Amino acid sequence: MHKIPLIVAGIVFSLMALLHIWRLYTGTLILFGTTLVPFWINWVGLLISAALAAWMFASARCCFSCCTRNDNESNCTRKDNNGPKHNP
Repeated sequence: MHKIPLIVAGIVFSLMALLHIWRLYTGTLILFGTTLVPFWINWVGLLISAALAAWMFASARCCFSCCTRNDNESNCTRKDNNGPKHNP
């Protein structure tokens, strides 16, 4: 059941990345009080949110493969009778 929260987080980070792309494409100005938010902030936000989205989706995929098959145990965290283990 750890897969669903990872997918939801991946979707949220993907939406954040799309919002950054939208602002960069449209050139929308954002003001905080009298301070104009520079566009380079969106490039940084885009890189971070896209990386986090990819990480969440990759983690969900790894979790799913370990829960359904035991042939990929070396790359994932799994739980057996002795508790949680991580095989490097």
